[in-house]
Amino acid sequence: MQPVLLCELTARGVPSSLDDDAIRDWFHLGREWIVRGFADLTHERVQEEIWKRKKV
Repeated sequence: MQPVLLCELTARGVPSSLDDDAIRDWFHLGREWIVRGFADLTHERVQEEIWKRKKV
């Protein structure tokens, strides 16, 4: 038994229109902000060693 920290990040909003490109763009933007939030909330060592995040 080990303690676990759960961190849920959610992006909310609406695309600029309902066409496929606008919806796809919205999901890409939402993902980008979730990744940025994760990076801001966690230590770089945790990102690299546990989550295997690569520097871009």
